[in-house]
Amino acid sequence: MDALASNMAGLSTEPPGSSTWTESELAAMRETLALLKGTSPMPDPKLLAATVLCTKCKPADAAKKIQDWAKVSRDDWQVELSTAGLRLNIADASSEEWTAVAGQIDNSYAACGGDAEGRGIFWIRGGHIAKEAIESGAAMRAGLLFWLACHADLSTMRSGVSMVIDNSKTASADMRRSGIEGKLHKGFQSFPLRPQCIRIIVTSSAQRILVNAVIKAATVFSRQKVLRRILFVTAYVDVAAALPLASMPKYAGGDMDEVTSAWVLRRLDAFPALPGDLTGAAFV
Repeated sequence: MDALASNMAGLSTEPPGSSTWTESELAAMRETLALLKGTSPMPDPKLLAATVLCTKCKPADAAKKIQDWAKVSRDDWQVELSTAGLRLNIADASSEEWTAVAGQIDNSYAACGGDAEGRGIFWIRGGHIAKEAIESGAAMRAGLLFWLACHADLSTMRSGVSMVIDNSKTASADMRRSGIEGKLHKGFQSFPLRPQCIRIIVTSSAQRILVNAVIKAATVFSRQKVLRRILFVTAYVDVAAALPLASMPKYAGGDMDEVTSAWVLRRLDAFPALPGDLTGAAFV
C-alpha cells in the first residue's frame, strides 16, 4: 500500500515545489469565481487565489469562506475584501490613510522569512492596538494585508504557515473593558489559515493559565488537529531552536530587519501572476 501511495504521489500534477500555478489550481479558482458570481464587490483576485489554495482547492469551501469572511469584515469593520476596499492599488504610500494602516502593521506583526520547509511565518507581535485603529477599520485592514502578504508565495499557499504569537505583551485595559478586543479577535478568526505549528510565547505562569483557559474554551469551536499543534515557549531562543534565525525578526533575536509595512508592499507586488480571466472585468 505504501509503495502504491508513493507511486501515486510521483504522478501528481501538483508538486509542492512547483513555482507556477497548476491547471487544477487555476480550475479551482475559476470554479470559485463562478460560485461567487453576483457578489458585490468581488474579492481581490490575489485574495481569492490565496483563499482557494488555503482551502485545499475546494471551490465550495473557498466560496463560503470568502462570503463569511467578507460579511464579518464589512458588517463589523466596514472593510471590503475587494481591491478597492483593501486599497491594494496604493498610489501614495505617504498618504494619511496608508500611514495609519502601515503603523498598525508595524505595531502588530513582524516581517519574517520562511521556515525550514519554505512556508511563511505568520508572526503576531502583539503590540497595543489603539481603540481608534479598531473602530476606524485600520487594524482589520492591517491584518488582512499582512495575511495576504504572508501568503504571497506558492509554497505557503499550498503548505500552510508556521505561526508565532508573541503573548509577552497584553492588551490595554480600555480594550478589555469595552469588549472591543474580543470583537476584533472574532474578525481575525475569520481569516483562512492552515497553521502547521502554533508557538505561543508566554513569559509568566499567570499568562499560561490565561491562554490555556482560552484554548480550553476554543475546543468547542476548533478542530482538535489544530489544537494539538499549539506549543508554549517561554523565550525567543525557544522559537529560534525551531525556526531559521535568518527568517526571524530582529527584535526577537533574528536577522530580519525589514520594516513590516514595507515588507507587506514588497510581498504583494511579488504575488505570483494570475491569468487575465482571473484578474479582469469580473473583479471591477
